[in-house]
This record gives sequence, structure tokens and C-alpha cells, in this order.
Amino acid sequence: MSKLLSRLEETFDYDEDESIEDYLKHCFHGILDFSQEDISIIRVAMQEITGETDKKLLISHITDTIINEMEEFFKLQLEKSVIKNVNSKAISVMCFSIIFPSTILWQIYGNNADIDSDIFADDYLDIIFNGIKP
Repeated sequence: MSKLLSRLEETFDYDEDESIEDYLKHCFHGILDFSQEDISIIRVAMQEITGETDKKLLISHITDTIINEMEEFFKLQLEKSVIKNVNSKAISVMCFSIIFPSTILWQIYGNNADIDSDIFADDYLDIIFNGIKP
């Protein structure tokens, strides 16, 4: 578990000069590059979430690690006035909810050969930045 948490911290770490698009894209691809061992730990955590309360701590460590890293990135973006004044926790949770579950499900249930990961990443970034209205 500690190796997985370290890997998550590395995946969601950022360069201060990195654009939002580049950051979110590298996070997306970072999860896609997780080893089968990493994915197995995450799978167990996801499956056991409805079980005993101590099992919830496993998934909580995973989600907290990711959201905290993302929140630090978005706080920096706010300080640099790169994004409008939004709640950094809210944007982090929103981006987490798009990136993490979709890439993990892609890994667990087999990625769809019909969807290129770069196109998928570009599509979710487009939705984040431009919404869904025409």
C-alpha cells in the first residue's frame, strides 16, 4: 500500500510551470501506466468499500492522496491567476472524479481498443474547459 501511495503522489505531483491541460493529461496517462500490482490493490480497495469500516480506510488513503496533490496544484493555479476564483477542493474532487474512476475502470475491465487514450484524455479536457453545451 505504501508503494502505491508513493506512486500516486508521483503521478499527481506537478511542475510549477506546468499548464493545467498538461498536468491533467499526465495524471490521466500516469494512471494508465500503473502496474497490474497497483491496479490489483486499487481493485481490492474498490471492492471492499461496502465491507468493514477499516477497509474503507484503504480507499480513503488512495482518494485523499490524489485529491490533496491535485488541490495543491489548483491552489498554485489560483495564486498565479491562471484560473478563476473557484474552490480548489471542489475542482480537485471534480477532476479526480473524472480521471481516477474512468482510468481505473479502463484498466480493470480492459481498455476499449476503439478509444485511443489520447483522444479520451482530450475529450475529457474539452468537457472540463468548455462544458457540454454546444
